[in-house]
Parts: sequence; C-alpha cells; structure tokens
Amino acid sequence: MAMFRKMKPPLAVSGGAVTLIGEGSVIEGDLYAPADLRVEGEVRGRLRSEGEVVVGERGYVRSDLHAAHVIIAGRVEGIVRAEGTVRITATGKLSGTILAGSLIIEQGAVFQGKSDMYGGKEALPLQEAKEKEDAALSCVVV
Repeated sequence: MAMFRKMKPPLAVSGGAVTLIGEGSVIEGDLYAPADLRVEGEVRGRLRSEGEVVVGERGYVRSDLHAAHVIIAGRVEGIVRAEGTVRITATGKLSGTILAGSLIIEQGAVFQGKSDMYGGKEALPLQEAKEKEDAALSCVVV
C-alpha cells in the first residue's frame, strides 16, 4: 500500500506554477516571474510578475514591485504597481506609493504613503503607470 503520492506543484491564479522565495532567503537585484510569486523571505531590487504577488507574513520586500495583483501580509517598502487590486491584510505594512486599479486595506493594516487609484475603470498598463509615476517623481522639489 502506497502511503505517499507524488504531489504536483501548486497552480497559480495565472495558470502556471507558483514561484516561492522561502523564509531565510534573500534576493538582491531584478527578479521576473512569469506566473504567481510568493515571498516569505526578503527581496531587495526590482520585482515583476505577470501574475499575483503575495508577500507572506514573514516576507519583506524593499523594491519596485509590478504585478497583476498584489497581496501584502508582511512588509513592503517602495512603489507598488498593480493592474488590478492591491490588498493589505491585517498583518501587512506598506510604506511607499501605490498605483493600482483598486485598493483594499483591512483593519489593522498599516499604510504610510500615497495611492493613485483608477476608480472602477481598467487600470493603466504597467508601462503607462511607470511613466505616470516617473512624471510625478520628476516634479518633486527637494
């Protein structure tokens, strides 16, 4: 009698396998994931995913983050761009700028920064959002 079955990797919302950055792992530099991505470790640099990015409760992201959707249960510092929804859970902390189609902040979450929503309309494509953010940053007087 077989006690163990061969397990398939979890499927992502986008249909592909989920990429996991495990607890204790540190990634520095640019990271691209063609499907969903879960961060339980630390990422420093630019992060881009065609799918959903989940920053787990133990995850820390200090970067420019681009994805279709973003869920923050850990800590994020930087610019978050999502074509769809950014959700900050009750355990999530975000310090930075959000450019997204919609924003959900659960009770207990921490958000310090600014946000730009596109109201129920379809969100700007990531390239347009980047251009808009770059234009806004170029207007900042120090």
